[in-house]
Amino acid sequence: MRPNASVEKVYLYPKPVDFRKSIDGLAALVELDIKVAVFDPVLFVFLNRHRNRVKVLYWERNGFCLWLKRLESERFKTSPDEVDEAIVLTVQELNWYWMDLISDATVLTRF
Repeated sequence: MRPNASVEKVYLYPKPVDFRKSIDGLAALVELDIKVAVFDPVLFVFLNRHRNRVKVLYWERNGFCLWLKRLESERFKTSPDEVDEAIVLTVQELNWYWMDLISDATVLTRF
C-alpha cells in the first residue's frame, strides 16, 4: 500500500528511533517532537540507529499505515548536521533521497 497523491509534505525525523516502537509510539513522537497533527496528509520518516531500516508512518482515509524497509548491505544517508527539528521535504525530494540512500554516486546538497 502506497500513500495517495494528496501527500503534501514529508517530515524526516532527525534522531535515531527505537524500532520496537510501532504506530502508537511513532505517532506520539510526531505529536510531541515534530508537533504536527498525525492525521494531516503528510509522511513521517524514521531511521534506526544503524541507519539500515526506515519506517514511514502516515494516515490514510480510515487508519494508520506503517511501512518498513530493511537494507541488507547499504546504509541510509543522513544529514551531516546534527539537528533537533524534523527535516521537511517534498514528496519529490523524498524520492530523490531514496535514490541517494542506496547510491554513493551523488549526494543531495540539502543533506
